[in-house]
Amino acid sequence: MKSRKDASLTLPNIPSPDKPSSPTSPVDIQCKEWKEAIALMRRPAWPVIRLLTIIVISTGHKDIGFKDIKRLISEFPDPLEIDGMEYRYPQRIIEPYCSILINNINKLNIDANAEDADSLLEMSVRVTDGNGEFMPYYEAVMAIMQQEILLRELERINSLLCSPCGCDICCKGPFKEDEHQFFEIPLRQEELSLFDLPVIENNHSIKMSPYDMAPFLIKGVPFYKYPDSPMIVRWEKGYSLMLLKNDRCPHLDTNSRCAIYDTRPDTCKRPQIFPYVIEETGDLELVHKAKLLAITDCPYVKALKPYIHRYASLNGLDLMLRNNKF
Repeated sequence: MKSRKDASLTLPNIPSPDKPSSPTSPVDIQCKEWKEAIALMRRPAWPVIRLLTIIVISTGHKDIGFKDIKRLISEFPDPLEIDGMEYRYPQRIIEPYCSILINNINKLNIDANAEDADSLLEMSVRVTDGNGEFMPYYEAVMAIMQQEILLRELERINSLLCSPCGCDICCKGPFKEDEHQFFEIPLRQEELSLFDLPVIENNHSIKMSPYDMAPFLIKGVPFYKYPDSPMIVRWEKGYSLMLLKNDRCPHLDTNSRCAIYDTRPDTCKRPQIFPYVIEETGDLELVHKAKLLAITDCPYVKALKPYIHRYASLNGLDLMLRNNKF
């Protein structure tokens, strides 16, 4: 296992992004929502939370609670400087993530106070690296915590960026003339009840990906040409709502608004920027990826690409840009 010293906060030297411009962007970059989202991307929460985690673990405190976190945060200088970046009001930055922080810090304290390897193995977090080897316990918990933090932070960022656009690109399948044949929206099993749609799962689908060269067949027809769509398919990695050409989400109303916005699936809360610090595979194993995915079909991804790249780098992640439709 790496020492705590190896977890030091050394961020890459990243130039400030140029002022982005996109002729296809439907939104003024100076609008209130985009300015707030850009501010969050320029000062992500993870470096502050990681620093606090290292401090707490080094003290050896057990059973950390909200009062302990609040006291430790109050001792931070304001502004707090981390590798040349100033964070004003660090307490406000950390507060939305306190429950995630406490849960994972107490897991790390078990690591720090474990007397032998068997103690860790009994409650080990199983995360594999790129070589298929299990990561040390401390690193695995830190990766899971970062994933949870970024999921919550990106829900806010995506919501701010998406709301002024007024587009419905992530709620529709490809157009007839598009190269792509389908648009995939991953779903958790408990979200299936949100949709009154057929669920297709069999011994073939659960061993496949929608992106396999030899496509999954439904009654002898490639799934993306099957006439009864949209549909939900259970793939190797889990369930997905499959929007084929000219399909639209059944919850997209005539005004291009979501009819179930308050209870929409988790994927829809982070429509175009996704953290892949870790990824869950089909056999429920967690794999460390250390990536951030941004979908370039989206107007705000096109317009704000330099800021998204900087956000990925400040979180120690590689940026993946992917075109889903066009």
